[in-house]
Amino acid sequence: MLNVNGQFALSQIPNNDPTLFTDDISNLGDALLLVSRTTTNGVRDVIVVVSGFGPFPGVPNNQSPVVAQELANLLEQEGIESQVVIIDVLWGEPDDRIDQVITDIACEHPDQQIVWIAFGSGGGFTLELEGDNDQDPTLEDADGNLPVPPYLNDPSGPPIVLGDFNGVEIVEVLDGLGVEISGSNNADNYICDSTCYKLYRCDAEGSIDLGVFFHIPESPTPGEVSIFTSGIIHVIFGPHSDPDGDGRDNIEDAFPFDPNMN
Repeated sequence: MLNVNGQFALSQIPNNDPTLFTDDISNLGDALLLVSRTTTNGVRDVIVVVSGFGPFPGVPNNQSPVVAQELANLLEQEGIESQVVIIDVLWGEPDDRIDQVITDIACEHPDQQIVWIAFGSGGGFTLELEGDNDQDPTLEDADGNLPVPPYLNDPSGPPIVLGDFNGVEIVEVLDGLGVEISGSNNADNYICDSTCYKLYRCDAEGSIDLGVFFHIPESPTPGEVSIFTSGIIHVIFGPHSDPDGDGRDNIEDAFPFDPNMN
């Protein structure tokens, strides 16, 4: 899926269809930033928050912190600052924890871009394309508590929030690198979905510059984790990323991405 210049081309997607997973996903957005450009052109530096979850009913040994730490290690090797955050699997916790981390970074480093890459355990490797406001009233958190009525992450928020990234490109490039991954419009209305919803709202409202949520298998092999995390470095921070989706490496791809330049 790479062209002769090493850059992913949207035109190479089967049927050139940027709505492969949902009619609401756009190929435009401030999606795949180029860290090399943010650091060499005098634009704000970047910090990548990488998060996982603690144990929860049925998953006593959650592997998402392992994947988060693996990605953080690779980011440090690339000279990209990172921070690992483990979110307790408690109803209401994602909102509080994410807000606190963002506030702390903004206070200490107000000029830094914030990219948040989250991992949750369940199913296979999956890119969550949207966050849902609904909470499943039948699911207990790690403390045995159910969500409280009206069973919404934010009673005043929209029903869903789409991720502001090129989901087709992320999945296609990771798949091409050997990761068996798919896109999903259903994060299952549990605390993972609450986290996804919160991150995508933060991205839409501007308190972070990019939020992406992946589900991982409950017991991935070390080899799978290695390919997956190195693939994320490649597709999100690599020199081939193409935010405007036109298949060309040009000024319109500079970060922060401005879709009005098309």
